[in-house]
Amino acid sequence: MDNAPLQVRKAATAIDDLIKDVESLIPDLANIGQNNTGNGRFTKQAAYALLADMYLNRAVYKDRYNTSTFNFSEAAVDNNGTDMDKVISYTSQLIGGQFKLESNFFHNFDIQNANGTELIFVITQYVNTLRSSSNNFAYMPMERNQKPSPANRGTNAICTTPEFYATWDNNHDDPRFQRHYQYADGTWFMNDGTDVSVPATSLVVGTTLPWFHFNRGMQVGQQYGPRLSGTDYERTPDGRIKVSKLYCEKAPTQLMDFTPALNFDDPNQSVFTQLEINRGVRPFKYEFDPQGQNSRSNCAIPVYRLGGMYCMRAEAYLRKGQTAQALADVNILRTSRTREALYANAPGTALASIDMQKLYNETGFEMYWEMYRRKAAIRFGKFEAAGTAKPVSQPFRRIYPIPQSTMDATKIFAQNDGYTK
Repeated sequence: MDNAPLQVRKAATAIDDLIKDVESLIPDLANIGQNNTGNGRFTKQAAYALLADMYLNRAVYKDRYNTSTFNFSEAAVDNNGTDMDKVISYTSQLIGGQFKLESNFFHNFDIQNANGTELIFVITQYVNTLRSSSNNFAYMPMERNQKPSPANRGTNAICTTPEFYATWDNNHDDPRFQRHYQYADGTWFMNDGTDVSVPATSLVVGTTLPWFHFNRGMQVGQQYGPRLSGTDYERTPDGRIKVSKLYCEKAPTQLMDFTPALNFDDPNQSVFTQLEINRGVRPFKYEFDPQGQNSRSNCAIPVYRLGGMYCMRAEAYLRKGQTAQALADVNILRTSRTREALYANAPGTALASIDMQKLYNETGFEMYWEMYRRKAAIRFGKFEAAGTAKPVSQPFRRIYPIPQSTMDATKIFAQNDGYTK
């Protein structure tokens, strides 16, 4: 409304108002697929997913500085069941229907994923439109000397933590951990020092540039790939792309050996020297789009997808003490994903039991690098724990400070607890 007074809304009460607002919209929202409505629009199904998310986190919004345990059993906004009952109800409207889990987990994050079978609500992206797009989910983890085409590179900006990588111990055969790329002529990129060359027949869309496909998932250890010779890749005598041991761009004598450990000269600052920029396992979950000149991408960014709904429902079941149902949902995720043909399309293995720690790990395996972990860490009581280059923190750190520019612009806000007023 024009000239409406500025209101400050508090999380503890605003979460209920938001839930009511979204629930009131549902009768007027289209179903996905109705009138050509795709997953880039806010449909009934997107609303169900958002409501499940809000109810899963409602206890945190209600008591965000809690130092013991959150009340996940609070009565729902409409007093029809509890928060966890609502999570189960809304996710169940999305599970078992039109959405299907991808057997190849990484299809969800391919360049041409917009019509993916498990994508409920996405940020639609295209390279050749007036709207901006981002390749950062693929560009940031990739080292600067990893070049998907002679005209592209990564930027060596992020890695995962040793603590998260360690949760994958004894689970490296999980189809979500890593996947090798196979070229059209049958060549597999092994990235283990045995590769000699790959075909140069895969081209960047709309160009004659050769496209080198790096593997997906967690990239650890010594890395291999193409090196440049002028404006082209180094080639073998028969014209194939030569595969070589790689070194870091800004430290030419430093092997590109992605180590699980992060060892800082000064742990208090957590800043790598140039000779340490190989540290950290890299999540290559999203496919790099070389058509976008590093910065843009045709990959739709999943906001909500079916795998996440199974994670939410499993958590709600477990918080209600319904262990068998939680285990069943986790195992559907595990066994629906399959490895590549190199490993005979083997499915993931089922768990024999589930508890909160295992579930926390499992949500990480499914949802890593999807902006899910921070909220989960708070719910599971992990957020304040010490980690690599991180001391134990206080609950007020769950909430960001209000930007100083906002504080300076109006006197209506009070700074969030724990920060300088």
